[in-house]
Amino acid sequence: MSSTNRFVLLSTQRSGSTWVVEMLNSHPRVAAYEEVLLPGQPVLRFGAGDMEPWHVHTRHSSTERRHSPSLRAYLDRLYAPDRHGMAVAGFKLMYSQAKRFPSVLHYLVAHRIPVVHLVRHNLFNAHLSCVRIRQTGIAHSRNGADAARVWLDTPRLLRGLRWRRAKVDIMRNLFRHVLHLPYLEVTYEDLASNRERFAEVLRFIGLPDPELPLNSSLRKLNASSHRDVIVNFGAVKRALAGTPFEWMLDDDANALSGECHAAGPA
Repeated sequence: MSSTNRFVLLSTQRSGSTWVVEMLNSHPRVAAYEEVLLPGQPVLRFGAGDMEPWHVHTRHSSTERRHSPSLRAYLDRLYAPDRHGMAVAGFKLMYSQAKRFPSVLHYLVAHRIPVVHLVRHNLFNAHLSCVRIRQTGIAHSRNGADAARVWLDTPRLLRGLRWRRAKVDIMRNLFRHVLHLPYLEVTYEDLASNRERFAEVLRFIGLPDPELPLNSSLRKLNASSHRDVIVNFGAVKRALAGTPFEWMLDDDANALSGECHAAGPA
């Protein structure tokens, strides 16, 4: 294959990955694709429908086996520089998709694809964002909508936070220490608070002289604090007291200021 630089953005739901992909794709030399393995995904690159999603591709194939050689050919085409004329190409891979499509992992290892692992340091905010989607149906906003109030199931809260933490640890160990791929871990909070941190990401994926600033049309919610957003805030605060997650809950006015550029990052 050509020497075009390639990467994969590894993440999970409500970690800011939609915003990060859009930011990277705003660079004139980067082709950043959304979830190529997500059924129903209409466009793989923001602003350009130049590549059909995998589920559409399989409709025209004689087989829809998950681990068929056609998936490798599909990724070859996604990364092909002569098609999009970019210096760097990559796509978003969610934790669940890495598990469901092991042939993608084989491809990444065979081609030594660099991995940008996007994590959300405040796991509680990710949990809150998922609950908000279930209760309100709002996933993203491009006009700065008000934050909807939500109710949290406190008996399930700690279990959910521990599971989120475990998933991050599992993926960190898999890609960094088992697959031994080139690896860069970044947090959503760092990128959101200091856009200059994107320069580190761009250099890692193959742009030694990154062009900044990047941009996105996603907008933050007009949220003030966890206390204002969570209906049963007192019960949630008691549930987290004395746990490793206690620091993630804040009733300060700046608690949610960097939470999301939508109703919660994807």
